[in-house]
Amino acid sequence: MPDDVAAPTNSQRRARPDLADKATVDPRSRLKLKPPLEDAARSQDNGLGRHPGTHHGVGSTNQSQGWGFHGPNISQGRPHVNVSRETRLWYSGAMSTRILSIANQKGGVGKTTTAVNLAAGLALEGAQTLLIDLDPQANASSGLGIDKPSTRRGVYHTLLGMAEIDELALPAPDVPHLKVLPASRDLFGAEVELVDAIAREYRLKEAIGRLATPPDFVLIDCPPSLGLLTINALTAAHAVLVPLQCEYYALEGISELNHTLQLIQRKLNPELTLEGVLLTMFDARNNLAHQVSDEARGFFGDKVFETVIPRNVRLSESPSFGRSIHHYDRTSRGALAYRDVAKELMRRHSPGQVTS
Repeated sequence: MPDDVAAPTNSQRRARPDLADKATVDPRSRLKLKPPLEDAARSQDNGLGRHPGTHHGVGSTNQSQGWGFHGPNISQGRPHVNVSRETRLWYSGAMSTRILSIANQKGGVGKTTTAVNLAAGLALEGAQTLLIDLDPQANASSGLGIDKPSTRRGVYHTLLGMAEIDELALPAPDVPHLKVLPASRDLFGAEVELVDAIAREYRLKEAIGRLATPPDFVLIDCPPSLGLLTINALTAAHAVLVPLQCEYYALEGISELNHTLQLIQRKLNPELTLEGVLLTMFDARNNLAHQVSDEARGFFGDKVFETVIPRNVRLSESPSFGRSIHHYDRTSRGALAYRDVAKELMRRHSPGQVTS
């Protein structure tokens, strides 16, 4: 069996009208999805996260203090990194911090894999990036080579007000421009310790707002539940990115997550929008995978990322080496797909145009 399975192209999707006639489960026949977030369609136009002072007090433009990065030297034609078209778009205008929660209450859909490899992909594109590991299992931390002795202090201490993010964020080994706020087993008790705390849902939001030098992107890896930790992440975020495994049960779980997002929107964070749905673990040989893809695109429209993450052995292997897929095997299908997602995300929020 091959290690990699290629994701379908748009032309391949259009060329498969016969899928509905196959003897497979039709998710549409059993799903009752609620409408997407009320303002999701306006998220590209409402300016969230793109103007100074609009959210969390995080509104400064690209800076270098504390991150060891000055941005690609586009004007002189000598970039610090291999500059893509998306990076040139990004740095041709001012851009403030974009905070994204990567959430899905169902486990095993690729949340941590997406958090680690999307963060590394953004950093490789030249964006200053902070990855917050909010899962007590700390897989995002170990997946980027943060060893356990150095994770004794991390996001737990930030939530309880013992330390600031600037004190605890660690540089990701071998990934310039990326820092990690690590998790630890202490997070298992955080929800109990915060149960009587005032404004407990806003702890992470307030901590991000106190960053001395906000990065371009903050990605939050959420646990596979809808408890207080995930609520903190959604309250802090501008938008939520939902990894969706191309299987029936994963699609069914979207309705519950969507209900939670609407509650957060009404009660805690009116600015929260849907950044997008990322199709993961796509197997082009599986008819149901094509059906789930078509159903998701039919329901969420252009909120579904064009790039699809294929099933890929290299993606499964890289965490055991403490490296992102870009540093473990940068030519694999998984690495190329996550690099494309990073570029697509930067295109969505590019404030300027390519300069000649």
